[in-house]
Amino acid sequence: MFITYLILFILTIFLGEELMLFVGSSIHIGFLPGWRTAILVLLAVYFGDFIFFYLGYHFGEPFLDKLAQKKLIKKARVEKVKGIFERGGSWILFASKFAYGLNHLTQLVAGAMKFDPKRYARNQVIVSLVWVVVYLFIGYTFAAILSDIFSDLRSLIIALTLIFLAIIALGFVIDWVIDKFFPVEKKLD
Repeated sequence: MFITYLILFILTIFLGEELMLFVGSSIHIGFLPGWRTAILVLLAVYFGDFIFFYLGYHFGEPFLDKLAQKKLIKKARVEKVKGIFERGGSWILFASKFAYGLNHLTQLVAGAMKFDPKRYARNQVIVSLVWVVVYLFIGYTFAAILSDIFSDLRSLIIALTLIFLAIIALGFVIDWVIDKFFPVEKKLD
């Protein structure tokens, strides 16, 4: 079981919603023990956020520029997140956790902008806890529902498709809110 937990810890650092849904489902079917697994993934999420925060904090703007040059992140997105932080929008730390593809970037930018590490640590305890509970609950509940409708393959495919689309739609909605209410200010040279 140690190897399973080690793999789960490492994957949790880099993966997101999909893994939490899988873990919640695995808890429901009895493959993973509930509380022990929930605590493990909570610690892994918190630790993973701090890795990305520390990379940004330690290496700063040049690191973000290098990632943008290698096309690993979009410079325009970095500027949007920076703009939100500059206007006192630390709420982005919470919102980014639920926006597909925005979480790690936000942690990097928070670090690069030298966001107060103690405040960051306090924020992330709450944010990580809420995020893990929500996604484990969804995965657990989804597995419970699937066990009732498993014999109907068409319903299963429709349910999986709707959940996948809902996760992607949530990311687009948060992206739209960021674009609409926090536009990137053009700098004049």
